[in-house]
Amino acid sequence: MTMLNEMNLKTIMWIVPIIFFIHEMEEWNILDWYHSTYETPPPSTKLSCRLWLWAISLWGFLMSTIAYVIPNESISAMVILVLIVFTILNGLQHIYWTIAFQKYAPGLIGSSMGIIAGATVTAMILVQHLVNPLYVIVLYLITVPVIVQTIRAKNKLTKIFYRIHLFAVKISNCFEK
Repeated sequence: MTMLNEMNLKTIMWIVPIIFFIHEMEEWNILDWYHSTYETPPPSTKLSCRLWLWAISLWGFLMSTIAYVIPNESISAMVILVLIVFTILNGLQHIYWTIAFQKYAPGLIGSSMGIIAGATVTAMILVQHLVNPLYVIVLYLITVPVIVQTIRAKNKLTKIFYRIHLFAVKISNCFEK
């Protein structure tokens, strides 16, 4: 508890986007995994997948930068918690996929590190009373339907992931012209 109480949010929070970036780069060849795992793989190309991985990584650093420049530490904590909860959700999905498909799901190692880092920063935020615990509970509860969708989808893409892949393909088509 003492260690968590002495941590500086504006310093420690940077571990979240760094680990998230490592996680996303671990997924560099995830299209091969989709093709070997999913009943109907996404309509993606390697380029579209990689553009998405870079874009979502940049989003993680953008969220952290916004949290960093906000002078009010409580508001900063609220912003970084959105990124933390997102990364923990994605980590839980990777753990589920590894168990469900009984094979390594690219991103498992980085996202597992992200769960540990995110839980640590969340605990620090709560110990330092930077946000109302109810805010944290609500953020984490929002992930439950997404986890349920992931489990129900089995070896198919959820609708949101399908849409993300379609969007990434459209973006990559602009680069290929």
